[in-house]
Amino acid sequence: MMIAVYGIEAQLNPIKARLSNIIQATLTQVIGLPEDKRAQRSRLKNIMNLL
Repeated sequence: MMIAVYGIEAQLNPIKARLSNIIQATLTQVIGLPEDKRAQRSRLKNIMNLL
């Protein structure tokens, strides 16, 4: 299982670590994913690159 997080870099960078921990804790509690297995990747983009 892989979770991809897409968003605007300037908005997600300040909360990236906390968001990753929340996703990890949820996957661990709900589906029993081992705590040491991270299943998410960040796909952050600078909004100026999207315009």
